[in-house]
Amino acid sequence: MTARERFREEVSKAKWNAAYFAEIFLSLRPFPYQVDFLRDDGKEIAAACGRQVGKTTLAAIKGLHFAFFHPDVTVLIISSTLRQSMILFAKIRSMTESNPILRMKVKNSNRTTIEFDHGSRIVALPCGPTGYSLRGHTADMIILDEANFVPEEIVDGVVRPMLIAKPNSRLIMVSTPWTRNHPFYRAISEKGRGFHVYRWPTSLSPLVSAEKLQADRNALDALTFRREYEAQFVEENDSYFPTHLISQCVDGSYELLEDQDVLQTEHKGVFHLGVDFGKRVDHSVLAVLEESAGRLQRLVYLKQFPLQTNYATVIGWIRRLNEGFGFESVTLDQTGVGEAPVEDVKTFLPNAEGVILTNKMKLDILSNLQLLMQHERLKIPLEKTIITQINEQQYEINKTGELIFSHPTRSHDDKLWALVFSAWGARKPPRPSFLPITRSFGLRP
Repeated sequence: MTARERFREEVSKAKWNAAYFAEIFLSLRPFPYQVDFLRDDGKEIAAACGRQVGKTTLAAIKGLHFAFFHPDVTVLIISSTLRQSMILFAKIRSMTESNPILRMKVKNSNRTTIEFDHGSRIVALPCGPTGYSLRGHTADMIILDEANFVPEEIVDGVVRPMLIAKPNSRLIMVSTPWTRNHPFYRAISEKGRGFHVYRWPTSLSPLVSAEKLQADRNALDALTFRREYEAQFVEENDSYFPTHLISQCVDGSYELLEDQDVLQTEHKGVFHLGVDFGKRVDHSVLAVLEESAGRLQRLVYLKQFPLQTNYATVIGWIRRLNEGFGFESVTLDQTGVGEAPVEDVKTFLPNAEGVILTNKMKLDILSNLQLLMQHERLKIPLEKTIITQINEQQYEINKTGELIFSHPTRSHDDKLWALVFSAWGARKPPRPSFLPITRSFGLRP
């Protein structure tokens, strides 16, 4: 057999076997648990994934393999945020550029699209809060990355209709488990739906040692470990903020502002600051809510300080942030830190309010946040730590009938409380505006 004939045979074999394609074209040798997924030609596939199991790489191989060997097809990479979609797309583009045969077949390539010379293309898209950016598209394959965080109404009402016109179309959903009230959970758990189902706990990955896995188990709370490492759908029965309530507040169309954005820009609007001062084992956190039409409150900035950061540094940041935001309200945790930090802030922000968290006050301000969420007046970006901390806030009723709040051992709730404080300050009707006229900022899509 000549070299040309051997090459043709390899290409022919790779066409029908994505695992072989990964070895021959991409110099990647899949692990045994990954081979079945890559070889699966099912029209509907769902994979619940723990950390470090290679879900991004596997999804990228599936999308690239399909587009390369099928002319005139469209593969869409969709996630709740453009950043998440771009992570998977960047992996595909890197794979394409790594092989001269694949690279030679590329006709056009840019930040969100690869087009091959046989008419096939791969496109990365965000779904946004309403799915508007997806409408009008049709696809032969859709890879829904972090599918459990894409709103249910978009999965069923926008994504699925994009596949109807193509009788041989394929839907691949991969995600870390999150909420049970979602098409991804039903795809994984209900056999009658016809999905080919995969569940990959982190323990399957040869890249993660038993010692590393045990160390992470010891460092994390049980709920997070079961979700993020064991790929389980779990929810505390006594969570004050259930997953379905949080999900309706997650808005994937924007991201939190970075430090350089807030330090170098003055912002026009109405903003509320919440401050959770850290103690010995807790972080200090700053949370900024933007208030807009209809009293909608949107979390636009979170800053968590390293443990043991002194209060003077935190207060300095509050001063700098106020120069750009001109806070309408400032609410600070005064529990356990005394009056000194609050009084220091009041020297340059007379409207600052200190809050001491008694059991009754905890109930009042947590209920305020819960009410905002129930009425869909709170929006938060897809930022997993704040989402997890909100969900992990637990409650129990003591013998006197009081609600007692807590968070799991080895977890933190500092970001949650900073958000709670900022929402508590925003509960008051805004004063007549006398903020300086400043430049507006736009949240990145």
